[in-house]
Amino acid sequence: MTKSKKGFDRPNAVIYCRVSTDEQVENLSLGIQQQRSITYCSQNGWPVAEVFRDEGTSAKTTQREQFQRMLRYCANPPNRVGYVVVNDLSRFSRNANDLTTTRAVLLASGVLLRSVTESIDETSTGNFITTIFGAVHQLSNDVKSELSKTGMQAAAAMGRWPHKAPLGYLNMTPFDDGPNITPDPKRAELVRKAFDLAATGLHSQAEILRIVGNLGLDTTKGKPLSMQTFQKMLLNPFYAGLMVFPTGGVRMRGSFEPLVSQELFDKVQDVIAGRRPKLTGYQRNHPDFPLRVFVRCSKCGVPLTGSWSSGRKKKYPYYRCRKNCDAVQATPEKLHTKFLEWLEHLAPSPDSMESLTDTIRAVWKERRGDAERLRLVLKRKLTEVETRRSVLVDRWLDGKVDQKTYDGNIGRLTAEIESIGCELIGTELDDIELERVLDFAEKIILRPSRLWVESSLEQRQRLQKTLFPDGIEFDGEEFGTASTSLFFHLLEVDLDDSYGLASPTGFEPVLSP
Repeated sequence: MTKSKKGFDRPNAVIYCRVSTDEQVENLSLGIQQQRSITYCSQNGWPVAEVFRDEGTSAKTTQREQFQRMLRYCANPPNRVGYVVVNDLSRFSRNANDLTTTRAVLLASGVLLRSVTESIDETSTGNFITTIFGAVHQLSNDVKSELSKTGMQAAAAMGRWPHKAPLGYLNMTPFDDGPNITPDPKRAELVRKAFDLAATGLHSQAEILRIVGNLGLDTTKGKPLSMQTFQKMLLNPFYAGLMVFPTGGVRMRGSFEPLVSQELFDKVQDVIAGRRPKLTGYQRNHPDFPLRVFVRCSKCGVPLTGSWSSGRKKKYPYYRCRKNCDAVQATPEKLHTKFLEWLEHLAPSPDSMESLTDTIRAVWKERRGDAERLRLVLKRKLTEVETRRSVLVDRWLDGKVDQKTYDGNIGRLTAEIESIGCELIGTELDDIELERVLDFAEKIILRPSRLWVESSLEQRQRLQKTLFPDGIEFDGEEFGTASTSLFFHLLEVDLDDSYGLASPTGFEPVLSP
């Protein structure tokens, strides 16, 4: 064989194989491509120097890891590559311009592109055929993309999720106009629990992940959830029933069952964004100083620190101002006693508490009735609009409505459905055990000092933050005025003005009764 100017007689060949997930199902597996290419090289007397395989990647772009490695390998003269062999040109590229450009780059290095199933060469006819094959593969890919996009739009318009189900859901074959995903019986409840824990503000995300992980929440491959995946889960509105499509920023209400309510999801977002106070304990806690950092010096406003000071014979515990302004220096016994007295001072009389709870029960009953009547009206309206949207989609799919008319109406109807859905969520009153909640609230409000004494360090700090969200000041002898929580604000409401009361859902049991 005569060696030409460009060195086309170099013996070595490399094989490039590629599959996407769909193509692998269609029997275009990497193994089949590789075996066919090896046989082709053997028939032509070309030793195979290397095999490059890209799995689950698209040929729309040349930015594929193994593809780029193959190009670098071919450009290295010591490798003596003369041919790149593929099963067919669609493995190499599905973009006509990329095919022409990359082929020219290889050709400049003396490397020829060959296909097992397509007769191509460097003659004028061969170049023309290569261009035709490249255009055909691109056309096929473009048509698939258009059909896929149309199908996804149609599915989304029906409230179906056109992608892989998120953690906590499973993909399924839909029935009629029903949803195409369903809650995962293994993981759905654990996802709900994660949102419930996050909404309280009592735990860090790492703590919640550890709790639900120990209970069995893992990936669909059985691996532990990473912190990054867990954080994305808590931020995903999908779990509240809202599908968000990045392209165009489209938001649509799904037909599937939400794992959490919109109210719960919003609470979690508020906690994550810092719009609701986190009630987690302070770092570097010490059981001897539960009021450390929580209590502030009334003179300079700086939180108190707590530590043991060395005396002549032993160490003594003290709370003191961090700035050493000498306004506050108190033993834990003194400060704790004063704090308990302050808690008792805030506690209402049993008669006042009874009057408050009776009013809450009456208001709760009345508002549940109002909410239910409004829900019935909104549900009828929602059914009407969903029917109109379904009819529009059916007519569009049957070719009875043109694309322009469809595009002009589907967004409006979807937005109306989402708006009604939000109104429905707004009418939901949690089906809580009201008596249990009121009993727990009474325990906190009537005897907060006893609850503080009986609690652990972490529970004490959470209780302090619950009762006094902004902390409390101490001048060395007495506690000053503090901003109290919802519990005590309720007692300041005129009980004759029942509509001035907050919803009983404000009583969130932050500690187990």
